[in-house]
Amino acid sequence: MAEYIAPQFLLDGFHCPHCHTWTQQEWFYLSHHRYKPPEGDMGRIKNFFIAQCQKRTCHKISIWIGSQAKEMGNMIYPGETTAPLPIDHMPENVRQIYDEAREVFEKSPRASAGLLRLSIQSLMPHLGEEDKNLNNAIGNLVKKGLPAIIQQALDSLRVIGNNAVHPGQIEINDDRDTALALFHILNTIIDRTIIQEQRIREVYDKLPPSSKEQIEQRDQSAEAEK
Repeated sequence: MAEYIAPQFLLDGFHCPHCHTWTQQEWFYLSHHRYKPPEGDMGRIKNFFIAQCQKRTCHKISIWIGSQAKEMGNMIYPGETTAPLPIDHMPENVRQIYDEAREVFEKSPRASAGLLRLSIQSLMPHLGEEDKNLNNAIGNLVKKGLPAIIQQALDSLRVIGNNAVHPGQIEINDDRDTALALFHILNTIIDRTIIQEQRIREVYDKLPPSSKEQIEQRDQSAEAEK
């Protein structure tokens, strides 16, 4: 899955909130006619803008309110979250929680962070870990050889999500960027632990049986020499 580029005010291209694909965006001022206008009575509606998707099969618009001078604005239509889409092949039970976190993100980053913590709890069995205590489960995966960067990603989701539900040192409602990063982190975890391993396994399974046997003998000899 290509990197998700969230809709952003005056950005030349982002993932369209309608067709969900990355496309160029053409920006316009929002203008108006009076209902029964005198001839030529047309004007711009200040601080309102339109972005139009340039994909040939879409061409739908999003409506924004903001300041061109400050390059700051918020999308008011459609009521679409700016959180990234779930990565392809995300386990279904994890995806359901992830989608719920996306739906509430704009109104409550705190709630979305708490849900993302719950989503990694649901991910643990897919990584071969059944311990119900999330901290213990991550520790067990580390003992099994979990890469340090994935451990850090999982613990980031665990700690920040927990603080979102039980306020501590991190006030997630005041830090949308951190909450948004958690979505990207979860997608990265699944890509590194499930999708990439699956791709490698699929290629490895195509090796001739004789080659696999030689590899197994090599690894057994290496293990015996330790």
